Amino acid sequence: MSVLSGVYKIRLTVNDSYGNTSTAETQITLSGNKLQRNIALNPREWTIVGMPLVPDSTTLSEILDPAKYKVYWWNPDAADDPVTGKYQKPSTVSPGQAVWMKTLDKPMSLKLAGSPVNSTADYEYQLKKGWNQIATPFNCR
Repeated sequence: MSVLSGVYKIRLTVNDSYGNTSTAETQITLSGNKLQRNIALNPREWTIVGMPLVPDSTTLSEILDPAKYKVYWWNPDAADDPVTGKYQKPSTVSPGQAVWMKTLDKPMSLKLAGSPVNSTADYEYQLKKGWNQIATPFNCR
């Protein structure tokens, strides 16, 4: 699968019915068959992050430093925790999975590297009963 090499910037602005506005911006770098995604994270603000690639490593502790980030995902199969409900700390990440992330003290840029998911084939993600926290597995431009 070939990709069009270059740097792409994506900006999303969301407005709700109460007049609140939130803007998120990310930069994606494509080079050959490798993909690098930079995600800007503001301190002490939760940001939902998707995995639009097959990461070079799926082990979360190898991708980011747990002393600098908090990461949770909604696990519909988990027993309710009195503090976090069904939110759990994931040990791995994969395409199609979304997680909530925040930095602990200062703005940071998270760099994810990997290979694009084959967008010419169907991608299957098993949904569970109830609420599911998912993201597109594809690098959308």
